Amino acid sequence: MRATNPRVKSQAKRLRQQFEGVVWRFRTGGQWREMPREFGAWSMVHNRFRQWRDAGVFKVLLEGLIAESVKRGEVDLSLVSVDSTTVRAHHDAEPRRRRSYRNSEPHHGKQHVASLRALRVFRLDQAG
Repeated sequence: MRATNPRVKSQAKRLRQQFEGVVWRFRTGGQWREMPREFGAWSMVHNRFRQWRDAGVFKVLLEGLIAESVKRGEVDLSLVSVDSTTVRAHHDAEPRRRRSYRNSEPHHGKQHVASLRALRVFRLDQAG
């Protein structure tokens, strides 16, 4: 029987806590600095998130979850919805621009904010 290395065990536990911290951040929409201490220092969790993001870990996880769900017949990818929002921003929120002789009025249009809020996948038999 092999003895488990306590150092490896503690690192695995720390990685799990950091992953749960990342999940907490995106589930609640809270700021990194608001993260409860149970996940570790917010700066460490944020740094780990950046490492995983840059390495493509989340893309691989999502693709694996989708593939597994399709294999089980739990999901039908023929109907996918992406949500976006348009909001009016205050004119002071725009970056300062110089006025040109062609355009004497500053532009105060709508700012389009598109976000992939949730990837909603429905089974066709439930959607219609």
